Amino acid sequence: MRASFLVALMCFTFSLSAGETLVETTVFADDFSGENLSGGTPATTYTFLKQNISGTAAADPSYNNNMMRVPAPKSSANRNAVLGGLSVYSAPFASKLSEIDADSVVWTFNFKANRNTTSGFTDADFGIATILLADAADYTSANGYAVVSYNKNSSTTRSFRLVKFTNGLNDNTKFTDLVIGIVGDANLYCSFRVTYIKSSNIWKFYCRNDAGVFADPAQGTFTTSGSAIDDTFVNTPMSYFGFHIMCKSYTTDTNLDADNYTVRTYKTDILQSNENLQANTGLFKTRTLSGAVEIETVSAQATLCSLTGAVQQIVNIKGKATIKVPNKGLYILKVALPDGRSGIEKVLIQ
Repeated sequence: MRASFLVALMCFTFSLSAGETLVETTVFADDFSGENLSGGTPATTYTFLKQNISGTAAADPSYNNNMMRVPAPKSSANRNAVLGGLSVYSAPFASKLSEIDADSVVWTFNFKANRNTTSGFTDADFGIATILLADAADYTSANGYAVVSYNKNSSTTRSFRLVKFTNGLNDNTKFTDLVIGIVGDANLYCSFRVTYIKSSNIWKFYCRNDAGVFADPAQGTFTTSGSAIDDTFVNTPMSYFGFHIMCKSYTTDTNLDADNYTVRTYKTDILQSNENLQANTGLFKTRTLSGAVEIETVSAQATLCSLTGAVQQIVNIKGKATIKVPNKGLYILKVALPDGRSGIEKVLIQ
């Protein structure tokens, strides 16, 4: 749960060069802080997809302690999922990734289980998944993309992975690894970021172990797990996202908990008028240093973001302040003054 939740549908523009901006749009967000399945912003209708294999049927997923909880009862084997409809996602999102009116899509979220030993998704396994995109609400036929925790076979270390699934979610053979992410048990408190780049069909996977608490996955630094090129389903209309647990029989109840689920798009666009923006950049001065940027202004708050909008660091300035970064590259700097004026600037840190 985030202390201050981002309002969905808010667009931010970052200066890239004269007349050019990077536009961020939050197309869907849910921090699961209500008492009922309210469905986020914009509101979606959550539906349940269940399969009782043996024992007691699973209870419905619900908001629990400001998180989404998908339960699996003890002494039973069940598949249990909660699915939200993609049709409510705001523009420029589209059901086909190939048709989004944006350069990229970024998903950020937390999820974990209350036990560690995931094995897979057959009837006799234990596995958890955050479903980014699915074309059907069906365990035996759905296609799409997900982040999962499982140990696909006995010779592979248990880990969180970015995968695609083909013809269902009910057998390990239906999952294909795209990027193997953070290694560890399913009960780690992790933040995840998945980026899809439309022009190249590149998928990037980022993971972070937050050590005992769900931190805001939209902020802070991540370890890059890797990238992969995949266009298998980019022309397939997608209908659902959600969270799924396959749980074999244990002597105690098992849960999947998820939090802070947000989907954003990013697009480089041309400003109709850039005069005010360029005037505002005169409110502060910058100087690039080795692995850092120095900002000079009377009094302000500076926010450094990646090109995908992820906040890297926030500092308060009185005269001068320096922001150091672990990775060299292109960043967006926003400086906000106490009187409400602000300026934004692209900075290359080497």
